[in-house]
Amino acid sequence: MGKAARGPFQAPDLERLQGLADEVLTLKAELENSHGGALDGRQMHRFMTRDLGFRALLMRMAGNARILKVVNETRLLMRIFAIRRMGHRAAELEQIHRHHRPILQAVADGQPESAMHLLAHHIQTSLRERLDAFDHWERENSLRDALPEFFDLPLILDTP
Repeated sequence: MGKAARGPFQAPDLERLQGLADEVLTLKAELENSHGGALDGRQMHRFMTRDLGFRALLMRMAGNARILKVVNETRLLMRIFAIRRMGHRAAELEQIHRHHRPILQAVADGQPESAMHLLAHHIQTSLRERLDAFDHWERENSLRDALPEFFDLPLILDTP
């Protein structure tokens, strides 16, 4: 990552990074305009494509073949975790954009240490969120398996 911020880099690469980062805000606006609670499947696919594209472009700009290999192998794991991923809400999209914006700025400003620190923090936060979501999903499924009759009970909405 530091190598990408040290440059030299091409202006079109920075423009692509900016476009990928801004897509998060576009999705947030679509979500808010639709008054939906979370991104639908199509929108989540767009989000994941742009988010992974942002990271992949940074790695390509760094020109580190080894890290690109690790990232590509990690993508498989991310897809596995993403299978059970719910759509992002507007606040989550805003938070993701707040993570991307300073990374992009550090790269554009030629601040490799800052770019590396910010990206590492962003990746750690994303990983923690995915692992927490997976743990929650696993607990719920375990409860459903152990107590299926509890989950099959009808909800009592009104009492006489």
